[in-house]
Amino acid sequence: MSLPARVALRLAIVLALVLIAGALFTVAAFFTARAVYEPQLPPVEAVRELPLQVPLRIYSRDGKLIGEFGTQRRIPLAYDEMPEQLINAFIAAEDARYFVHPGVDWRGILRAAVNLAMTGERSQGGSTITMQLARNYFLTRERTYDRKIREIFLALRMEEVLSKQQIMESYLNKIYLGERAYGVGAAARVYFGVPVEELSLSQMAVLAGLPKAPSRDNPANNPDRARERRDYVLGRMLALDFIDQERYQAAREEAILVTPEEYTVELDAHYVAEMVRQEMVARYGEAVYEDGYEVVTTIDSAEQIAAVKAVRSNLRQHSARTGYSVDRPRVPEAVRTALDGDKLPQSAVAAIRELAPLAGLVRAVVRRHEAEGMALFLEDGQPVRLTADSYSWAEFGSQRLQPGALVYVRDAAGNEGAAPLPENHRPDWQLAAEPKAESALVALSPQTGAIRALVGGYDFFNGRFNRVTQAERQPGSAMKPIIYAAAFDQGYTPASVIIDAPIVMEDYALEDKWRPRNYSGKFYGPTRLREGLVHSRNIVSIKLLRAIGVETGRDYATRFGLPEARMPNNLSLALGSPVFTPLEMARAFAVFANGGHLVTPYFIAEIREAAGETLESAESAPLCENPQPAYFETLVETPLPEMDPATPGAVEPALTPLPAPEPTEASDQARPDCSPRTVNPRVAWMLSDMMRDVASRGTGARAGRELGRRDIAGKTGTTNDEADAWFVGYQREVATAVWMGYDQPQRLGYGEGGSRAALPVWIDFMRTALAGVDEGIPSRPPGLTDVRVDPESGLLAHPESTEVVFETLPEELIPRMEAQRQEQRDDSSALDALY
Repeated sequence: MSLPARVALRLAIVLALVLIAGALFTVAAFFTARAVYEPQLPPVEAVRELPLQVPLRIYSRDGKLIGEFGTQRRIPLAYDEMPEQLINAFIAAEDARYFVHPGVDWRGILRAAVNLAMTGERSQGGSTITMQLARNYFLTRERTYDRKIREIFLALRMEEVLSKQQIMESYLNKIYLGERAYGVGAAARVYFGVPVEELSLSQMAVLAGLPKAPSRDNPANNPDRARERRDYVLGRMLALDFIDQERYQAAREEAILVTPEEYTVELDAHYVAEMVRQEMVARYGEAVYEDGYEVVTTIDSAEQIAAVKAVRSNLRQHSARTGYSVDRPRVPEAVRTALDGDKLPQSAVAAIRELAPLAGLVRAVVRRHEAEGMALFLEDGQPVRLTADSYSWAEFGSQRLQPGALVYVRDAAGNEGAAPLPENHRPDWQLAAEPKAESALVALSPQTGAIRALVGGYDFFNGRFNRVTQAERQPGSAMKPIIYAAAFDQGYTPASVIIDAPIVMEDYALEDKWRPRNYSGKFYGPTRLREGLVHSRNIVSIKLLRAIGVETGRDYATRFGLPEARMPNNLSLALGSPVFTPLEMARAFAVFANGGHLVTPYFIAEIREAAGETLESAESAPLCENPQPAYFETLVETPLPEMDPATPGAVEPALTPLPAPEPTEASDQARPDCSPRTVNPRVAWMLSDMMRDVASRGTGARAGRELGRRDIAGKTGTTNDEADAWFVGYQREVATAVWMGYDQPQRLGYGEGGSRAALPVWIDFMRTALAGVDEGIPSRPPGLTDVRVDPESGLLAHPESTEVVFETLPEELIPRMEAQRQEQRDDSSALDALY
């Protein structure tokens, strides 16, 4: 062997030994590093779970989305739901050997090491999809050797416990793609407004080009850069034989059009969504924003749409009745200078959209206002014209709106509550009166307490104050049925007579005398309690409360769930001077509707975790068949009201407290999960019977007339100076409270009482709530009987009397009333004998 040959052999041996030593060293270093780092890695269970940060989503009971809370937009997809070419696009862009390597691409790492040795610069080469997923889930993005080593070992562990399909599914659901979109499902809708299965090849390539720099490369921020990245991804797909030349060329020629799907809820129930959000955070903490909880509420979508429309429409009508001012806010100068064109430029459109929006209304700018009509630019820059007939309610007279004035218009078809409009719908624009006052509506099931519809104000986004649960306002005459119920429990009846005559009492708070009046300013003499409630006579209610005692009235009101702490300890209680929320009033009237049971309102029907498993499910408490004894303790008889003996028919009512219903062997009274009966069922039935008269011929007669039903009951309420207007009413299936007023109390307007301001809201809502519900009055409880009553005295009528009314009264009171009638006849006969 020649010398050169021997030298070459020796060099080869040395090189081999070096390589072997290097390999041994590398293997030793690898296992040593693994021994050091592996204990610091997340447990296998955490790797297997790989949870997604999915926002809290809230739905109506029929599946309509009403709210979503979370910092990330995410639509999780299963691997089988992802198009094959979308997966290929990400493989081409990020990891061509994905289905070959064990989680770490050693070739890529070697290239990165050589680059470091030759240039002294670190690069991100060799970061596989698995390694990216490991970093995104468990590690920071800091570029250090320590983090890279952890990333390698974590990727290897993930490949040991997860399949390639599971890793790809997690990666494509997890990866951040800009615009708050996490995962391809959300990104497809954020950028292109379509689900992933409808993406074109070009759009798939755009998304696959985003992971390296999602904020810089996305088509919304940088269309040119997005096009460069798309073309790169398409080129890689062509090189890897994922697509052919023809498809490659067609995709490159396709324009990149960003058409984002704006986040919109399917149902306008923002106040309910916020209530759920607060409740979920209270139960589960801040994790609710990313753990994928789904909450199904008790809200009925059709009724919610009707509630929103009723509240908004009637607030606008109230504003129209109180006048439309020509002193309108002015838009910015940049808009006014563009009014002469055929269409507003985008700069002017942007300026208008900076102005305050109002739910259900569209902002517009006046171009010209003439006697025959009004020319406007809508907030999107489109010109429209209104005829004078479409805003005749505004009564401009000789006055005109100035060019550049900001107004609001609405589509006559309306879309409050997210109600869908027909396809190809052409808006019929009308001038709208912006609401000046506020309103609230809540409807619940009297049988269960489930809230079916809730509107806390005109526009949630103009202030999140929820007037249903937070506005404590005086109910006015809507309090009277509860005072009457307390009196009926003491032995008064619908036939009992009170003298409606002036009274004067000392008011120590004002250091003056109190001279209460009826709303009409008149006095009506002897008045049966039925007529006193039907026509909402204030004097009758005050005398009735004085007869049973204020403390008795306050205590009895708590049986309806009304907090005693907010009730005054004086006779103004009879006129509704305490303060309650609309929800509290709806709950109180539900007691009448269900025969005396106090239900607990609730709005969450079901809570599901991300995997779909039910965590909590609300089961409404059944109505107890028998009363809780504590609610039926014998009441102390109180002094009778002062009667004027010279007044015909001034007969003292019999004060015999009604006995509680007798428990049976099947009593539910010991059940802690049932809704207790807190009011005698006969009392509840008699008050309902009287309030059906309110809704047919009394202060709420418009309800019966417009709805055409005889089974609805309720009571109007109006406070001093018409600052608060109420209607609280019910049918056996639904109890609804409506309030209207100003957040800072002031007069709603002359004549704007409960029957004019609040009742129309209630009627408009109940049209939908009672659609398809059979008419029917709850059956009469045992112990009540029909009798003929003298309308003047309230006592049993003489068999030969022709002037009679029929009443339904407790059986045990009939003998006393008969005795009183006989005493009256005997007294009359004695007087006749004297003269």
